[in-house]
Amino acid sequence: MDELAQQICQWLDGSGIDVINGTKHLSDLSTVGACLNSGASRYDIRTISIQHDNKSVSIAPAQLYASGRKGCITLTIDSPDLKHARQYFYLHMTTEDGWLIDDNAQPELNGVLLTEEVFFKIIERLA
Repeated sequence: MDELAQQICQWLDGSGIDVINGTKHLSDLSTVGACLNSGASRYDIRTISIQHDNKSVSIAPAQLYASGRKGCITLTIDSPDLKHARQYFYLHMTTEDGWLIDDNAQPELNGVLLTEEVFFKIIERLA
């Protein structure tokens, strides 16, 4: 998550968009049985919020494992002035190339590598 956060901050550098780093305390049920006490792992993990006027993007880890995928993150766009005020994207790690994105509302984005171009396409609602 730290590498993704650093990459996004680099993409937004000089754009005038505010990037706010935060921390989320996560009780991760996806790791049950994988940790020594056979319970959920609890840890603090980095989050990112991006603000522009009354619109925002939040990027927050959801869990380590889901449906055979690793590194599950939710990217939420809030645009109160639009008809569909909230939009969700789901990111997960690839083995070597970075992060893949999934969006049920836009199937053409499913399984697409998150690049700078793709990132700006999905956050264009902030403009």
